[in-house]
Amino acid sequence: MEKIKFVMTDTDTQVSDACRRALEGKGVSVTVCEKNGTKALDALLTIHPQAVLLDAFMPDLDAITVKQRYEAQNAGGSRTTFFVTGAFQSEEIEQELLDSGFSFFFVKPFDENVLVSRVLKAAGNTIRPQIVSQDSDELTVAEILHLGDPAWPLEPDDALTLLQEEQRLSVQNAASEGQDDGVFHRPDPLTGLLRHGDFLAHLARACSECERFSLALLHVDMARRDGESSGAIQPMTQPEHIMAQVADLARSVCGRKVLGGRFGLNSLIFFHPDLEAEPLRELYEKLCADIASRLGVRAGVGLACWPFLDLRPSDMIEGARKALEYALLLPAPHIGQFGSLALNISADKRHCRGDVFGAIEEYKLALLADEDNVLAWNSLGVCLASLGRHAEARRFFEEAIQRTPDDPALAYNLGAVCQSLHDNEAAAEHFRTCIRLSPSHLYALIRLGQLDEAEERLEEARARFESAAALDTGSPLPYRHLARLALRLGKADQAREHLHQALLRNPRDVAALSLMADLYLDGGEDPELAESLARQSVALRPEYRNGWLVLSRALEVQGRLSDAREALLKAGEL
Repeated sequence: MEKIKFVMTDTDTQVSDACRRALEGKGVSVTVCEKNGTKALDALLTIHPQAVLLDAFMPDLDAITVKQRYEAQNAGGSRTTFFVTGAFQSEEIEQELLDSGFSFFFVKPFDENVLVSRVLKAAGNTIRPQIVSQDSDELTVAEILHLGDPAWPLEPDDALTLLQEEQRLSVQNAASEGQDDGVFHRPDPLTGLLRHGDFLAHLARACSECERFSLALLHVDMARRDGESSGAIQPMTQPEHIMAQVADLARSVCGRKVLGGRFGLNSLIFFHPDLEAEPLRELYEKLCADIASRLGVRAGVGLACWPFLDLRPSDMIEGARKALEYALLLPAPHIGQFGSLALNISADKRHCRGDVFGAIEEYKLALLADEDNVLAWNSLGVCLASLGRHAEARRFFEEAIQRTPDDPALAYNLGAVCQSLHDNEAAAEHFRTCIRLSPSHLYALIRLGQLDEAEERLEEARARFESAAALDTGSPLPYRHLARLALRLGKADQAREHLHQALLRNPRDVAALSLMADLYLDGGEDPELAESLARQSVALRPEYRNGWLVLSRALEVQGRLSDAREALLKAGEL
């Protein structure tokens, strides 16, 4: 019998070796190729395997492109089953991969034994049959255990599920139903809901026929089990079993005729015409409670109601997704509505990813939805301050503090932008307010010390820095400022001791390393040691301009003028 041929991209040496050993132990011929789309395609065209595992994203070509090109060049050849793997969990990308014909998405890290089972099943080309029960005239359908994958291996607790009458008829008559109106009616065989693409087509038509509607995006977290179920439905081990039961519970709560569809592997989406947010929330609170009590898993729901501001009906799917992100941060029953707070959370994520301008637009939308959203006012100020637009940032912080005058963080932020605008009097007032509201606020104390130092009140500055050091004995920041102050007073030994204390608390403090290098150079001491300290600072933070300047100075003292000039040019670029 011809050996089963399997190709996989080298995702990780240990993972690849474990997969190779497990597969070869079952008589499978394994080829591991470099994680590169072009080289993976060449390997497939040479070997023509029965099964292949690709990384979703690779240099040159991604997994979908490799699959499409292989199938185009291997038309009429032997059938190949494609699996895909990745370290991410994105429902949209997973759905796109499954829609492109991949049989299963392995989230890293994965069990190599599951891969072996799938490869063997795929090579055997096993298709699960329909089964007619001997005990009744009811038709039972062998469950498809994963969306798009008829080759899922049988495991303990797997079972045949008797579909509801309307689900069974919809599966059998799907093709004929779609011929009249040009819209596909292809229910998912397991849940009886529409497939993702078909739901979107139905949604586009349904939106045009009503003046208001709501979308509910329901996500089931398979990893969050809440103990043993107490109802009649027993949880099963495979995620698709659970999704089938979730779909049935949704129909029992929302009505058998609700328009619903798949939305990724662990999510369902439902359309509700002419239904307001409050009654909809009550429906889904009941549904989430039923899912938790009867299936033992956590569910969250994002609700998006249209009309909303000037957004289009098609924007509500994205709105429901943002509401779901908000819902999963809330306590049970994890119901979130698309609105100002959901937009705020989405904008926070954009800001964390470095998309400052995108974040600004979403914060502004959040304020249009609720002008009293203090978080949005504050976050807009933070974004604008990071862009150097301090005058605009000040206005947004002032709006925030008018609404919440007792928030020490707002007082601190407003003081910081005032200090950047050289309005030291206003800055000091806001920092003092911050300390009054939060006496242990380390950074407000240090900022006040900086203002005292700028006004030549050096003793007052030293007292504030020492108070800050006493507040947080593990922070290097107060010692760094004490060292700088000691240098101004000509106390080099004292400055050295403070920098030593700062580096004991954080050996990777780039400012302290740079100051220590400066101190060695000013004292005419070992320039090679100063160079070493300066190089450590720029290695830790290449964008730290002062580190390059100190490095240039250390190299110049050693007579290495060419190297010093290069370091100086690097500083000039920053």
